[in-house]
Amino acid sequence: MNAAAECMLQNGYRDTRMTVVADMSGISRAALYKYFPTKDSLLLELNRKVLEEAQEDSRRLSASKAPALEVIREWLLKYLNTEQAGFVRAVMIDDAQQVLIQGQEATEATLNDVKKALVKVLRRGIKSGEIRDDIKPADTAHMLQGVVFSVKRNYLSTRPVIDLREQKYRTLLVETISAGLRSGNRD
Repeated sequence: MNAAAECMLQNGYRDTRMTVVADMSGISRAALYKYFPTKDSLLLELNRKVLEEAQEDSRRLSASKAPALEVIREWLLKYLNTEQAGFVRAVMIDDAQQVLIQGQEATEATLNDVKKALVKVLRRGIKSGEIRDDIKPADTAHMLQGVVFSVKRNYLSTRPVIDLREQKYRTLLVETISAGLRSGNRD
């Protein structure tokens, strides 16, 4: 799977060849085709793994007893990490999107679960007084997801608008968002 993601990142989805994936993986072409009869099936499996990880993260978010802002900061830093697993980056490349429409229902369900988990954390933070009480948790969760996806898309672009590869910039972005959510900050 790592070789497939790497090939897709290097060559784009359209120009990735199953024979190259097999060679990079160190497995026979027959073995690759046995489990993944098409390049589409390979991409859909990468997407399934990404969704599985996101589902697990949403469960951790919901279950966390850590301060709400800390939970949100950790989630943002994880998903803003430009060196994040190639699987995530591979399923976000532009020429893979048409194939992923096949898995759109699962993707939307996972995004909704993550949003629900973020809403739960935000409401807990509002209730504890840690997060300002004038925000709308569902809208704020939606915005947080939007920031993450926008930064990821920007990073994958051949001409990024802004470069956030350095950790200090991602940390500054997360701290700025956190300061805006913090109770007592109504500017």
